[in-house]
Amino acid sequence: MAVEGEKSLITDDKLITDEKLNKLAELMRDLRELAADLHSVCSLAQPDASALADLLCRRQQLMTEAAKIDLAVYTQIAVPLKVGEGDLAMINHKLGEIRCLLEETALLDSKAKTVLAAKREQIKLELAGLRAGRAAGKAYQARAPQEEGFFLDSREN
Repeated sequence: MAVEGEKSLITDDKLITDEKLNKLAELMRDLRELAADLHSVCSLAQPDASALADLLCRRQQLMTEAAKIDLAVYTQIAVPLKVGEGDLAMINHKLGEIRCLLEETALLDSKAKTVLAAKREQIKLELAGLRAGRAAGKAYQARAPQEEGFFLDSREN
């Protein structure tokens, strides 16, 4: 049954509501914008770690919220539909919009992942160079002579 106060796409016992689909589409738009922000932060020469953490935290909140709605929508769509063509067209349009938003978000995420992987490799190379320089510097440092004697055990075990 439709919940009171919500505009129902399908009358009688069908549960898909315009409000749920709109809410899911809104969350997907927010996720896409967040992915764009994440990509721009990752693309900076020196990304701000706190801004990155805030964006990832917000993203997780949106994904959790969307998963709750998404599960409800798919569960309801699985019910055999007896709807008019107008309602079905509207549902398909909304789901198509959501699919497009998800594809755009996935593209932005893959770009951000590529940028972060390149930065990680750059940092690994810099770190290896620093370690090599430190090891070379220690090679020329004088070591303190051993002040204590050695004990050699000639017994066989």
